[in-house]
Amino acid sequence: MLPIRTLVTVVFAALISTVPLSAADYYVSPEGSDDNAGTESKPFQTLQHANSAVKPGDTVWIMEGVYRNAETVDGPGTNSVLDITTSGTPDAWITWRAYKDHKPELLAIGCWQAINLNASYIVIDGLTLTGNNENVHLHLAERNGEVNVPATLAAWEAEAMTEAVDYSATPNQDRPTEAGAAAAATPR
Repeated sequence: MLPIRTLVTVVFAALISTVPLSAADYYVSPEGSDDNAGTESKPFQTLQHANSAVKPGDTVWIMEGVYRNAETVDGPGTNSVLDITTSGTPDAWITWRAYKDHKPELLAIGCWQAINLNASYIVIDGLTLTGNNENVHLHLAERNGEVNVPATLAAWEAEAMTEAVDYSATPNQDRPTEAGAAAAATPR
Protein backbone atom coordinates (compact mmCIF):
# COMPACT_ATOMS: atom_id res chain seq x y z
CA MET A 1 0.00 0.00 0.00
CA LEU A 2 1.26 3.46 -0.94
CA PRO A 3 1.75 6.06 1.75
CA ILE A 4 -0.95 8.77 1.73
CA ARG A 5 1.53 11.45 0.67
CA THR A 6 2.58 9.44 -2.41
CA LEU A 7 -1.03 8.61 -3.27
CA VAL A 8 -2.05 12.28 -3.10
CA THR A 9 0.92 13.24 -5.30
CA VAL A 10 -0.01 10.60 -7.91
CA VAL A 11 -3.69 11.64 -7.96
CA PHE A 12 -2.77 15.34 -8.19
CA ALA A 13 -0.35 14.66 -11.07
CA ALA A 14 -3.03 12.66 -12.90
CA LEU A 15 -5.54 15.48 -12.54
CA ILE A 16 -3.07 18.11 -13.70
CA SER A 17 -2.15 16.09 -16.80
CA THR A 18 -5.78 16.13 -18.04
CA VAL A 19 -6.22 19.92 -17.76
CA PRO A 20 -4.49 22.18 -20.26
CA LEU A 21 -2.08 24.26 -18.21
CA SER A 22 -1.62 27.07 -20.66
CA ALA A 23 -5.01 27.60 -22.32
CA ALA A 24 -4.87 31.06 -23.84
CA ASP A 25 -7.32 33.56 -25.27
CA TYR A 26 -6.42 35.24 -28.57
CA TYR A 27 -8.28 38.15 -30.15
CA VAL A 28 -8.65 39.07 -33.83
CA SER A 29 -9.93 42.34 -35.31
CA PRO A 30 -9.72 43.74 -38.85
CA GLU A 31 -8.22 46.86 -37.23
CA GLY A 32 -5.53 44.81 -35.45
CA SER A 33 -2.05 43.85 -36.60
CA ASP A 34 -0.40 40.47 -36.94
CA ASP A 35 2.61 42.06 -35.24
CA ASN A 36 0.47 42.44 -32.09
CA ALA A 37 0.37 39.93 -29.24
CA GLY A 38 -3.23 38.88 -29.98
CA THR A 39 -4.55 40.30 -26.71
CA GLU A 40 -7.90 42.02 -26.26
CA SER A 41 -6.30 45.47 -26.42
CA LYS A 42 -3.80 44.51 -29.16
CA PRO A 43 -5.55 41.94 -31.37
CA PHE A 44 -4.21 40.12 -34.41
CA GLN A 45 -5.51 41.30 -37.78
CA THR A 46 -5.95 37.97 -39.57
CA LEU A 47 -7.64 34.75 -38.60
CA GLN A 48 -4.86 32.77 -40.26
CA HIS A 49 -2.29 34.35 -37.98
CA ALA A 50 -4.38 33.30 -34.98
CA ASN A 51 -4.42 29.75 -36.37
CA SER A 52 -0.63 29.72 -36.30
CA ALA A 53 -0.66 30.74 -32.61
CA VAL A 54 -3.34 28.46 -31.13
CA LYS A 55 -2.73 25.31 -29.14
CA PRO A 56 -5.18 22.76 -27.67
CA GLY A 57 -7.52 24.39 -25.16
CA ASP A 58 -7.15 27.91 -26.58
CA THR A 59 -9.99 30.23 -27.61
CA VAL A 60 -9.87 32.71 -30.50
CA TRP A 61 -12.26 35.64 -29.94
CA ILE A 62 -13.24 37.16 -33.29
CA MET A 63 -14.24 40.81 -33.10
CA GLU A 64 -16.70 42.78 -35.26
CA GLY A 65 -15.83 43.14 -38.91
CA VAL A 66 -15.71 41.43 -42.28
CA TYR A 67 -12.89 38.96 -42.83
CA ARG A 68 -11.80 38.08 -46.38
CA ASN A 69 -9.12 35.84 -47.81
CA ALA A 70 -5.70 37.45 -47.93
CA GLU A 71 -4.61 38.68 -51.34
CA THR A 72 -1.08 37.84 -52.35
CA VAL A 73 1.40 39.27 -54.81
CA ASP A 74 1.03 36.10 -56.89
CA GLY A 75 -2.75 36.14 -57.18
CA PRO A 76 -6.12 36.56 -55.53
CA GLY A 77 -5.22 34.79 -52.31
CA THR A 78 -5.83 31.50 -50.60
CA ASN A 79 -8.66 29.02 -51.17
CA SER A 80 -10.38 30.01 -47.92
CA VAL A 81 -10.75 32.88 -45.49
CA LEU A 82 -9.55 30.63 -42.67
CA ASP A 83 -7.65 27.38 -43.06
CA ILE A 84 -7.83 25.66 -39.66
CA THR A 85 -4.85 23.32 -39.43
CA THR A 86 -4.18 23.12 -35.69
CA SER A 87 -6.11 20.41 -33.84
CA GLY A 88 -7.32 20.43 -30.30
CA THR A 89 -7.44 17.23 -28.23
CA PRO A 90 -10.39 15.28 -26.79
CA ASP A 91 -9.86 17.08 -23.47
CA ALA A 92 -8.82 20.47 -24.86
CA TRP A 93 -10.80 21.66 -27.87
CA ILE A 94 -9.80 24.79 -29.77
CA THR A 95 -12.65 27.31 -29.94
CA TRP A 96 -13.22 29.96 -32.62
CA ARG A 97 -15.92 32.23 -31.19
CA ALA A 98 -17.52 35.61 -31.89
CA TYR A 99 -16.43 38.20 -29.33
CA LYS A 100 -19.12 39.31 -26.82
CA ASP A 101 -22.13 40.79 -28.67
CA HIS A 102 -20.15 40.99 -31.94
CA LYS A 103 -21.26 39.52 -35.27
CA PRO A 104 -18.13 38.87 -37.34
CA GLU A 105 -18.57 37.75 -40.94
CA LEU A 106 -16.23 35.54 -42.95
CA LEU A 107 -16.85 36.56 -46.57
CA ALA A 108 -15.77 33.93 -49.11
CA ILE A 109 -15.51 35.99 -52.27
CA GLY A 110 -12.51 35.29 -54.45
CA CYS A 111 -11.90 32.02 -52.64
CA TRP A 112 -13.43 28.56 -52.46
CA GLN A 113 -14.86 28.54 -48.91
CA ALA A 114 -15.04 30.58 -45.72
CA ILE A 115 -13.47 27.89 -43.50
CA ASN A 116 -11.35 24.96 -44.62
CA LEU A 117 -11.30 22.60 -41.64
CA ASN A 118 -8.21 20.38 -41.64
CA ALA A 119 -8.17 19.68 -37.92
CA SER A 120 -10.04 17.86 -35.16
CA TYR A 121 -11.64 18.89 -31.86
CA ILE A 122 -12.65 22.35 -33.07
CA VAL A 123 -15.62 24.48 -31.92
CA ILE A 124 -16.91 27.25 -34.21
CA ASP A 125 -19.47 29.49 -32.52
CA GLY A 126 -21.32 32.68 -33.47
CA LEU A 127 -19.67 33.36 -36.83
CA THR A 128 -21.51 34.31 -40.02
CA LEU A 129 -20.13 32.52 -43.07
CA THR A 130 -21.09 34.14 -46.38
CA GLY A 131 -20.41 32.48 -49.71
CA ASN A 132 -20.24 33.72 -53.24
CA ASN A 133 -23.90 32.97 -54.13
CA GLU A 134 -24.74 36.42 -55.45
CA ASN A 135 -22.03 36.03 -58.11
CA VAL A 136 -23.20 32.58 -59.28
CA HIS A 137 -25.82 32.66 -62.02
CA LEU A 138 -28.27 29.86 -62.80
CA HIS A 139 -26.81 29.06 -66.24
CA LEU A 140 -23.32 28.68 -64.71
CA ALA A 141 -24.59 26.46 -61.91
CA GLU A 142 -26.48 24.27 -64.39
CA ARG A 143 -23.44 24.00 -66.65
CA ASN A 144 -21.32 22.89 -63.68
CA GLY A 145 -24.07 20.72 -62.20
CA GLU A 146 -24.30 17.04 -61.46
CA VAL A 147 -22.52 14.69 -63.84
CA ASN A 148 -24.22 11.44 -64.83
CA VAL A 149 -21.17 9.18 -64.39
CA PRO A 150 -22.52 6.00 -66.07
CA ALA A 151 -23.79 7.98 -69.06
CA THR A 152 -20.50 9.88 -69.37
CA LEU A 153 -18.45 6.67 -69.22
CA ALA A 154 -20.73 5.05 -71.82
CA ALA A 155 -20.24 8.05 -74.10
CA TRP A 156 -16.47 7.82 -73.70
CA GLU A 157 -16.51 4.09 -74.40
CA ALA A 158 -18.67 4.67 -77.48
CA GLU A 159 -16.10 7.14 -78.74
CA ALA A 160 -13.23 4.75 -77.83
CA MET A 161 -11.88 7.33 -75.40
CA THR A 162 -11.35 4.83 -72.61
CA GLU A 163 -10.40 1.24 -72.22
CA ALA A 164 -12.82 -1.24 -70.71
CA VAL A 165 -14.16 0.04 -67.41
CA ASP A 166 -14.57 -2.16 -64.34
CA TYR A 167 -17.86 -1.00 -62.81
CA SER A 168 -17.56 -3.37 -59.85
CA ALA A 169 -15.38 -0.85 -57.99
CA THR A 170 -18.12 1.80 -58.17
CA PRO A 171 -20.88 0.99 -55.68
CA ASN A 172 -24.50 1.64 -56.67
CA GLN A 173 -23.54 2.23 -60.29
CA ASP A 174 -24.78 -0.24 -62.88
CA ARG A 175 -23.21 -0.53 -66.28
CA PRO A 176 -25.29 1.59 -68.67
CA THR A 177 -27.75 -0.29 -70.86
CA GLU A 178 -27.90 0.19 -74.62
CA ALA A 179 -30.73 2.68 -74.07
CA GLY A 180 -28.60 4.44 -71.49
CA ALA A 181 -25.67 4.56 -73.89
CA ALA A 182 -27.87 6.20 -76.52
CA ALA A 183 -28.94 8.80 -73.99
CA ALA A 184 -25.29 9.27 -73.05
CA ALA A 185 -24.54 10.89 -76.37
CA THR A 186 -25.35 14.19 -74.65
CA PRO A 187 -24.05 13.81 -71.07
CA ARG A 188 -24.96 16.50 -68.55
